[in-house]
Amino acid sequence: MPEEHIEQLKDEKDKFHDLKVLKESKGGEILIATVTQDILNTMRKLGARDKDPLSATLKANLDLLALLMGAKENEEAVDEMIKDTLSA
Repeated sequence: MPEEHIEQLKDEKDKFHDLKVLKESKGGEILIATVTQDILNTMRKLGARDKDPLSATLKANLDLLALLMGAKENEEAVDEMIKDTLSA
């Protein structure tokens, strides 16, 4: 009985190891990014579709997440605009 349990645990460990290897591969990164984007797009649609409090909360949180996730690019874009304005 303990040997069976050990074998089951080893099988589970192997599965998690394979998933870890996939996650750390370039293909895994692409897959995760694609699935994450699909989830966010679906959540945006849900947030915009209904006007109930839960949908409004979801939309507000997604808007905040988008603001935070894009902060670096937005800051760089504003820096470019400042630089262009000063050099004009």
